[in-house]
Amino acid sequence: MIKINLLPAERQKREFPLWKVYRFCTYIFLGLTLLLWAYNLGMYKYINSKITDVDSQIAQVKVWEDRYNKAQTENADIRKRDSMLAELSKNRIMWSRFVAELGNVTPAGCWLDNIKQTATKTGDSLTIKGGAMNMDTVLDYTSRLQSLPNVTDVQIVDTAQAKKNNVPYINYTLQLQRSGVAKK
Repeated sequence: MIKINLLPAERQKREFPLWKVYRFCTYIFLGLTLLLWAYNLGMYKYINSKITDVDSQIAQVKVWEDRYNKAQTENADIRKRDSMLAELSKNRIMWSRFVAELGNVTPAGCWLDNIKQTATKTGDSLTIKGGAMNMDTVLDYTSRLQSLPNVTDVQIVDTAQAKKNNVPYINYTLQLQRSGVAKK
C-alpha cells in the first residue's frame, strides 16, 4: 500500500530516519576506536622511550655496581693485609729498643760482633756472637741478659781463646730465648 500525505508540509508528521541514527552511532564508534588506538599508540611510544631510559640507567648502575664490587674486593684485600701486618708486628722485635737494652747490659770489656734472630712459635731465638777480655765478663754478661724482661733462657753455646795484636781475648756465642716481644 502506498501512503500519501495530503497535509501541508508544516503539519505533516515526519518520521525520524532510523538509518541516520545508525550512521551517527557508527561514526561515533569509529571515532572512539581511532582515539583509543591513537592513545594506545602514544602510550606505546612513551613506554618504549621510558624503557630505553631505564635501560641506560641500569647500564649506569651496572658500572657503579662493578666499581662497588671492585672496591669491596680491594677493601677486603686491604683488611687482610692490615691483619697480616698486625699479626707480624706482634712478633716483631723493636731492634732500636732491644739493641739499646743489649748495650745497657753489656759489661765493660765485652763487645758484640753479630746478632742473629730466628723466630719460633714460642718466641724469638737470638744468637749473639762477640768477644770479651776474660771468662768472668762473659758470665757476668750472661747473668745480665737473664735479667732482661721477656728473656726466658740464656745459654753459652761456644767459647774459644783468640789473640789479636798479641792481646788474648775470648770469642763467645750465646743463645738467647725470648718469650715474646714487650710492648712498651
